[in-house]
Amino acid sequence: MATKTVLFHVEVRNAVITSGTYEVQGIVNKFAGAAASKTAFQGNSFIVELKENESEHFAVTVLIQDYTIDGVAHKAQDKPINLLATFYLPAAGEVKVCPESSIASIYSFARMTTVNNDGLVTKANCFPG
Repeated sequence: MATKTVLFHVEVRNAVITSGTYEVQGIVNKFAGAAASKTAFQGNSFIVELKENESEHFAVTVLIQDYTIDGVAHKAQDKPINLLATFYLPAAGEVKVCPESSIASIYSFARMTTVNNDGLVTKANCFPG
């Protein structure tokens, strides 16, 4: 089974992430599930190996708990900062995750995705069978 390495860049102004999690989900193939379950990361980039034959369209949900701006530490408390990006795996090498990608992804894939109570995005139950 072929895999593809994807580099994700999280960009929120000049914030440096000190604590966050991400999850990557296949969103079009009705059999695709979590390609990368809730995984912790630090910094503004992370790399994920994805299987190329499970789905071609994916969503990455990034939850930021702690971050610094100009050396000052901030906590997101009970409501982490939630960002989303969607991408087409055959064309993806690098994916930018930012507020603008969140708005574009939600608009583009509204019928194919749903947001769970914990803030993670999963595929919607819109496929028969």
